[in-house]
Amino acid sequence: MPEMASLLEAIARELGENCEIVGTAPEARVSPHVERTRDDVLSTLKRRPCSVDDLCCGLGINRHEAAKHVAHLMEQGHITSECREGVTYYRSF
Repeated sequence: MPEMASLLEAIARELGENCEIVGTAPEARVSPHVERTRDDVLSTLKRRPCSVDDLCCGLGINRHEAAKHVAHLMEQGHITSECREGVTYYRSF
């Protein structure tokens, strides 16, 4: 994504010194003692669209668990998906 980085840098210069470019989400820290429910995932997706990696990072769960909840919510019609720049994002209605 070098093109995106240079575009963001150009926009930041235009906006001034108080503008900060926020990078990608940090690596997920999976806690083996935390169990998240489908309601936790749905609640997160009601606030903002997320990729599976975003859900992993935000909820502290592994990819398998996040994907399982996303698949279940898709089957039930509670969420939709949209692909942007090669990444699939999920969101609630």
